[in-house]
Amino acid sequence: MASKKSTKSKTVKQEGIPLKILEPQITAVLPISKDQPSLSIPIHLSVSITNNTQTSIPFIIYGRLIPEIIGPDGQTLHRKEPINRQVQMEEYEGLLIGVREQIAISLEARLSWQDNLLLLRVPTNPSYWHIPINPDNSWSFEGLELGTYQLRFIYDNPTGNVLCFDCQIRQGTLKIERIKIEGIKTSQLATPFVDLRILQAVDLNNSVVEVNGISFEILMPERELVVPDQLSDGRKLLDLGIRITNNTTTPLHFCFHDAITPELMLPNGQIMRESSQWSDWLRGYEESDFPLAMPGDDVIFSPGASIQKIEDNQFELIIWVGNGGSWRFNRLQLGNYQIRLEYSNDAVQVKVDGKDRKTKVIDNIWTGQVFTSFIEFSLVDKFRSNTSTTA
Repeated sequence: MASKKSTKSKTVKQEGIPLKILEPQITAVLPISKDQPSLSIPIHLSVSITNNTQTSIPFIIYGRLIPEIIGPDGQTLHRKEPINRQVQMEEYEGLLIGVREQIAISLEARLSWQDNLLLLRVPTNPSYWHIPINPDNSWSFEGLELGTYQLRFIYDNPTGNVLCFDCQIRQGTLKIERIKIEGIKTSQLATPFVDLRILQAVDLNNSVVEVNGISFEILMPERELVVPDQLSDGRKLLDLGIRITNNTTTPLHFCFHDAITPELMLPNGQIMRESSQWSDWLRGYEESDFPLAMPGDDVIFSPGASIQKIEDNQFELIIWVGNGGSWRFNRLQLGNYQIRLEYSNDAVQVKVDGKDRKTKVIDNIWTGQVFTSFIEFSLVDKFRSNTSTTA
């Protein structure tokens, strides 16, 4: 595969390029107790850019998205600059976005306690759950409290040249050119504002969260899980689920088809969030995937979970979802863990095959993204479990 540096250059005018935060609203849930000052709550942010122009455009991924937050009182929060941000360079490296193409950038922010107030860090560069956030490479907002904030990102489009990789297939051969694009200074791009809600669990067990009259509770009756002794012991089934209660005056459907995503916090505080499901068979929508909750009623989704031994002192946690797939967390060891569930649905209406095989429309489905709070559980061996029971 050949690569060469092209001498050609282009001048682009960036109009018709919408920038958007993909999450319709963002919710961060804190435990009632502040006894865990080291606990860092992850907040998932995704920013998309769409090229609706008639030519390919450059987009600089690293260090150019600037968060802006407006507090509940309408005042813009002070933003502390990252230490290692390079503001001006002679040349930048970026992506070349083709006509009608869209890219999305994932940013993993962190919310934590600091002197009984909250500190929010937003990384300057794309980040994921498995990469620890670097304070020197993040924007920070201090002194936050519970409430609803407004968040947007501004794309800081600098003056200069951008080197982009241009991949094209010509005469059946893939050719990659490095193109220098000049003259990228334009009017500022910005996303629309979205709600950033900072909530606290509403019960002493830190398991219930309420958003707009809808409460979400993670269900895990057994918190001390005895792991299988041998590889041949098979899977130990676990009881894990979510209860959603409709405290509004409107009947609402809820989606349980691929709408629940688990996150696991390891003993060292690292967050594990699988990026994809595993399955050799996925099914489509069914009517039973969208139960109706009347005002005051609740619906419960128990997808099922299991723990199995995969090697000596290593285990795998499997959590099924509603479409035939499963989330898998590998190479776990004995110790204390925390888990939470994300409910995310953006479809207010779907078409399903009814019992009589006729297409049926289900509407008035609750839309939004909510994380339950973390709850703690432990993986223990049989000897430790027997000892604790005897004591």
